[in-house]
Amino acid sequence: MYWSTCAILLGGYVFLRLMLKWSNGLEEREDLFGRERDPRGNSAEESHPIDTRPLSARLQEVRQDYRELRTRPSAARNRKIRVEEKRQELAQTGYFHPEPPVPPVAEPHEFWLYC
Repeated sequence: MYWSTCAILLGGYVFLRLMLKWSNGLEEREDLFGRERDPRGNSAEESHPIDTRPLSARLQEVRQDYRELRTRPSAARNRKIRVEEKRQELAQTGYFHPEPPVPPVAEPHEFWLYC
């Protein structure tokens, strides 16, 4: 039901669009959307080339920044050293050491049990 309704509405739209164009006299120099056609087959809209000079300059800057980043010493090595130092500091704290064994409670001698 849903798809058949969509198909009927789309068909009605296309039919009305074509009828309106043909009733206004579709000329050879216009396409269905009212744009003028070029006799050579090209688009009537003017094309403008893209000026890539600002883009290429920015691209060179980005490449240079990337090269500089790759030549710097790695921060990961320094991070590993700092992490290892912190691990050693934490290992010295009492929280991470096992609890000392509890000394056994001295049992009373049998002599005192009989008194």
